[in-house]
Amino acid sequence: MVTPELAARVKRQLSRRSEARQRDTQSHFGKEHLVAELEACGFRNEGIVFVHSSLSALGYVEGGARTVVDALRTVIVEQRHGTLAMPLFSLDGSMYDTVRSGAVFDVRSSPSRMGAITEAFRGFPEVERSLHPTHSVGALGSRATWLVGGHETCGSNFGDGSPLGRLLEAGGLLMGLGTDLGPVTFYHVLEDRRDDFPRRVYTSDSPLRATCIDTDGARHEIAVMCHDPQQSKTRIDRAAGRWIRNYITTYLETHGGLRWHTLGAGKLWIIDTRDMYRCLEDLLDQGITIYTVQEQVARLAPRGARTATGGAE
Repeated sequence: MVTPELAARVKRQLSRRSEARQRDTQSHFGKEHLVAELEACGFRNEGIVFVHSSLSALGYVEGGARTVVDALRTVIVEQRHGTLAMPLFSLDGSMYDTVRSGAVFDVRSSPSRMGAITEAFRGFPEVERSLHPTHSVGALGSRATWLVGGHETCGSNFGDGSPLGRLLEAGGLLMGLGTDLGPVTFYHVLEDRRDDFPRRVYTSDSPLRATCIDTDGARHEIAVMCHDPQQSKTRIDRAAGRWIRNYITTYLETHGGLRWHTLGAGKLWIIDTRDMYRCLEDLLDQGITIYTVQEQVARLAPRGARTATGGAE
């Protein structure tokens, strides 16, 4: 019989072997190398940068996730007096199932489930974290308190008054380290801000009640609008969503100033949130959203838009 302790030990051994293979076969990237590449991205002073990330896509980074965070902090916070932010989402499975399970979110200890870089970021003592049962945001820097404060009382997951709503208000940047344009939470800002969004993205029984614990240990009961898991199955980040990812990526490159750089062994992308939001509104006016399937576009999109994406899946 395989005990939980044995399973955990085997998992640790396999992880160490995988790391050893990476160390022996891939190019090594240290903090100084990452800092130099990040400096080439041209971040403006006192800006806010919200980062999605995949550590494995960057190759072998000496020191791992903490080195990546340290390089970002050096370039964005220390050199440019800006604010670094990341998703510290704690949801386990769907948003709806997490809230219905009765899970209690503790801002002090609930782990981020958005990858190793975000969890390393959460561990930095200066990081401030918003109070939200599934989609908390962490921030470090001059505008961290403003960015994450009041998430639990703004009445929206991603709209006005939320961290991502304030990112848009401030004209901050979105950045993806080793990720594509699929798992980008900023898409939901449009859904929360536009009453005419053509799809019901939240469950019919929302809002649901969820419990959160703040930095002082006080409990808060929060009403949460929960994404409908059935609707989420047709979203841009689904396994079969490569076509709409390509479509929107190409549109953002052409009309929104989306640009690409190198980081380690991978790529990073950057876009201004105001430009991205404008493009998402333009696409919405054409009948195209992150839920659109390829068969719909022939009758919805302007002539020639399909060929701009590079073809079908």
